[in-house]
Amino acid sequence: MELKEDFRSIPKRKLSEAEKQIIMLRIEKMKLERDKSLLILGSSIILFFAFIVVSIIGLINGLITRTQLNLLVFFGFIALIVGVVPYMRFVIKEEKSLEKTLEDLIS
Repeated sequence: MELKEDFRSIPKRKLSEAEKQIIMLRIEKMKLERDKSLLILGSSIILFFAFIVVSIIGLINGLITRTQLNLLVFFGFIALIVGVVPYMRFVIKEEKSLEKTLEDLIS
């Protein structure tokens, strides 16, 4: 069954107070998980830029060699990947969970 994006898909029955509370708790739990994954993503982005800035400044001032530059850039990308992958996993899981909840409410 394909979900419609308009308000005609809203169930005709009224939700009980317990169902409303459960839905609100699910939403709050998803917000907390999203905030945790955003913190990890933000930290990895900051770490990535720190690696890049340090490597560029070190190369310009002659403090590091090209091999060290390549290693710093590589570690910067690893830090970025470590932050992006959990965030993307969470977004996909959240999307599926929301679709399932909407489908359950509509049917």
